[in-house]
Amino acid sequence: MCCNLLDGGRILGCIDKNPFKQGKFIPGTGHKVIAPMDVTYEKAPYILVENDVYFEEIEKEAKKIDERIQVFSLNELLGILPC
Repeated sequence: MCCNLLDGGRILGCIDKNPFKQGKFIPGTGHKVIAPMDVTYEKAPYILVENDVYFEEIEKEAKKIDERIQVFSLNELLGILPC
């Protein structure tokens, strides 16, 4: 997961739909894995998507939670072009 590379104290956690990962922590950084339904604008005004395959799905779900949540593609921010 990109938490290990990008932390710098700004990543609060990782969102994952997999119930077996929720409530656990990312090895190496200790970031908590949270369920999408636990996300709020106050907790996560920005979401960074690691895999662009899921970008649209995640963006739609985030907007259902709160229109103010901004969703970004990690690849786009890093200037990585799709294969």
